[in-house]
This record gives sequence, structure tokens and C-alpha cells, in this order.
Amino acid sequence: MNIVTLLQLLILIFLLPGCFQVYAVREEVLETKVLTSSDSDRIVDSVEIQHAFVNKYLELTIHETTKQERLRSERIVERKKISYDYRKSENYRQISTDEKPWNRDILGSFADLVALFELITIPFRTISDTKEEGSEREIVLSSEEKEASVKTDLTLIVRIENSEVLNRKLETRTMKIPLSEIRKRFPRSNQMEILIYKSNERVAYKAISLYDALRELR
Repeated sequence: MNIVTLLQLLILIFLLPGCFQVYAVREEVLETKVLTSSDSDRIVDSVEIQHAFVNKYLELTIHETTKQERLRSERIVERKKISYDYRKSENYRQISTDEKPWNRDILGSFADLVALFELITIPFRTISDTKEEGSEREIVLSSEEKEASVKTDLTLIVRIENSEVLNRKLETRTMKIPLSEIRKRFPRSNQMEILIYKSNERVAYKAISLYDALRELR
């Protein structure tokens, strides 16, 4: 046995207490304990932008809704059962598929022998165990959503090719933009951006493709 072969065997001996890798495959909640609980109310405002191409116009509709929710916040501890499985380690797999015949056949046979002894330990290493884990969760007890009236604190911005073509307070839910005007000012544009701001915060955004609609005008 030459020095290179001896070195390969020594490396193999050090690497192979890892012929098999044990890993968690499933967690099952066995018990949940609620440590603290408190109820509260939350109001969520949302804004949605809808669009349609109708009679050579781009029609925009702004929906603003208010959702009132009753929430329950809990701090809990869960006792979980963890199940394990095993698979070949990366080192063992590489030896089994090595392109060099000596490594694959000689070292592979030695690795198989080591793996056979390691298999004896697998039933003990894959025994399920349990752990406790703390977390917080939020439960929606009730939710009521309604359409909000148009508010003057919303600002509508229309942007094409990084140019701001419209910036005004939102006074109505709908508006129409002539496609002919868009094509006239931006003949090569294929996209429009619609942004809704409340004070300095952006609350809605939508990118609208103009390619098909403008092509039909020609």
C-alpha cells in the first residue's frame, strides 16, 4: 500500500462517521398552553386600484375600504413531537459515485463496511423526541369590511416614462384618461404607473400595460 492510498484511507476514516445524516422530517404539536391572552380592536384602511379600457379611454376606479377587526393576542408554549429520518451523507454518496475505479470500488467497499456498522446506531439516532417552544400568535375573532367614502387626503399620481403627468387630490372614485392623449404625448410608451398617496405615504400602486390598447388606436 503506497503513501497516497494510506492517506486516502485515513481521510476516509475521519470523514465517515457521517455515512448517514439524521434529519428532522416532521413536527407535530402535542399540546398548546396559553400563558397570556388579551383582546383588542384594530382598524385597517386599504386602497385598491382597478382599471379597464373602454371606448378608447382608460378608466380608473379607486376602491377604499375600512376593515374593523376584533383581535386576540396570545403568548403560548407548544410541546412538539419531532420525528427523524436518515439519508446517505454527501461524502458517502460521492465515494459511491466516484469516477475513479479505485476510489469507487476499493474505498467504496470500505465505506460500505463502515456504513454497515453505523446502521446499527440509526434506530437510536432516529428516535422521536419532544421540545417546548414559545411564540406569540394573533387570532382574528371578527372582521367587518365596508366601503369608505372618498376622502380628500388621498392624492392620485399618474406617471409615464418617469414623467409625472398628473398629480391631484382624489375627489371621485373614477376617472377617464383618453388613450389618444397618452399616445400623442408618449408615442413610444407601453406602460403607465398609478400611485395613490395618503399624506407622504404610498398606499397603493399599479403598473398598467398600454401596448395592446394603444396599438388598437392605429
